[in-house]
Amino acid sequence: MSALQWQSLAGMGALCLLAWVLGGCRRGVSARVVVAGLASVLGLAALLLNIAWLRTGFGWIGQGVEALARATRAGTSLVFGYLGGGPLPFPEPFPGAGFILFFQALPLVLVVGALSAVLFHWGCWASACGCWRAGCGASSAWAGPAASAWAPMSSWAWSRRR
Repeated sequence: MSALQWQSLAGMGALCLLAWVLGGCRRGVSARVVVAGLASVLGLAALLLNIAWLRTGFGWIGQGVEALARATRAGTSLVFGYLGGGPLPFPEPFPGAGFILFFQALPLVLVVGALSAVLFHWGCWASACGCWRAGCGASSAWAGPAASAWAPMSSWAWSRRR
């Protein structure tokens, strides 16, 4: 492993330690659940990096998100001009100086939020959470941390659908 990979692994451990130190319920933390969660994250990352069809699928998802970002940028530049991502009427003093969070990134957050609300209203989120819960329950390797992480959302979304 390279130095950056060791640094990333140490950072994951440091974030877990920081969450434990700053968390209010230290006795309720099970080391087994933390280790299983970290192992599942590392396993999922290995799968996404090494299996070609998974990498391709997530590439398509990334292209969809990029298309959504381009469409939002086009809309904000139409409404707000250069503040929303259009061409600057003056030379950019340094790279990134033309980026304005309020007019460029936050509209994308609003679009994604509205899209999520529509998908929830149509029942897509409830179905996806139900499938995830069923898949986690079917596989004993995922039955612990992954199922419990999604359990509150999937139970709530699934109950709202019925």
